[in-house]
Amino acid sequence: ENPFENGAIAVELGKDAPIYLVLDPRKVRKDGEMDLVEYEYTQKQEKFKDFVSFLRSKLEVIESLVEDEKEGTVQDE
Repeated sequence: ENPFENGAIAVELGKDAPIYLVLDPRKVRKDGEMDLVEYEYTQKQEKFKDFVSFLRSKLEVIESLVEDEKEGTVQDE
């Protein structure tokens, strides 16, 4: 699926990055919010109800990576 054929609005794109984030204008809610959808190439990876949800998800990933780095991994031993 190419989200841009359905009117998606780019939020995050990278020249060499296969992952990108778009607003899906096909589903505007009563409060004016639209879903944010993260794609890898043309495969939908994750859907977020708003930008705050997207940021919270990314923060959780970063916190987990930091915690793993602080604790070390089995490979480090």
